[in-house]
Amino acid sequence: ISTVIGIAFVIISVLFYIFYQKYNLENIIKKIELNNNVKIDLIQNPKWNLFPKIIIDFNIKLKDKFNKFYAENISISLEQLYNFVPINFNLKTDTFYMEGLEIKLIKLNGNYYFIDNNINIKNLQANISSGSIITKGKINLSNKKQIELFGNLKNIHLNQILKQLKLADWQRIELRLSSNNFKISSSLKNNSLFINNLQGIIPVKGSMYFVSTEEERFGIAFFNLLVEKMLPEYKKMSESLSQIINNFSDSPALYEGTLNIKNGMIHTSNL
Repeated sequence: ISTVIGIAFVIISVLFYIFYQKYNLENIIKKIELNNNVKIDLIQNPKWNLFPKIIIDFNIKLKDKFNKFYAENISISLEQLYNFVPINFNLKTDTFYMEGLEIKLIKLNGNYYFIDNNINIKNLQANISSGSIITKGKINLSNKKQIELFGNLKNIHLNQILKQLKLADWQRIELRLSSNNFKISSSLKNNSLFINNLQGIIPVKGSMYFVSTEEERFGIAFFNLLVEKMLPEYKKMSESLSQIINNFSDSPALYEGTLNIKNGMIHTSNL
């Protein structure tokens, strides 16, 4: 009996050593840092569980070297069965910053195919501004280096997002949007910004609120009178301005359509 126990102990020790080397977090972190130009710090020592499957729980602090994104505390759990299957992972963080955009309450689960170097995102949930996003997709970390996402947006406040990203600070118009079954993709090569390489189709519906002043409304009325009496060649312009003021000024308007994205630029012929 003692011999059997001794042999079992040796086998378990060898297995532990093999698995520990394979899942050595320091080596994994160094490889991720080197390949992705990021800095990762372990907040605490990882917790290991080897039976009935390998489970590693740990927390990290993440920041890229170009100051494009960072997170102060990300909770990560890795799971691996004792057979040839992908590594399952779960990730949670209260706040993640990307180019100044604050993303809250991120929950992500999926698996990693280490042979193909692919990540399968089973479910990703996050709050952006006063809205939310639910999506799934794939991330290719091999030579292709591409991300593909499919999912839904709910009540996204576009003004706040553009302001946080320092792309625009709209004071006169407010836009909110939702989308079912959007499809977007982007290249992750050359450390370029995700949004600059964005491609996709986003069916949208939402609300728009345009703010006008008393002076503008008076000016449009005066212009209409002037066109009617003296400048008939500007009738179409007058009608367009009147339509904007009368139909969209100081009251919510609903919209629906499809946005097409190519190289980070948004186009539409159906809105």
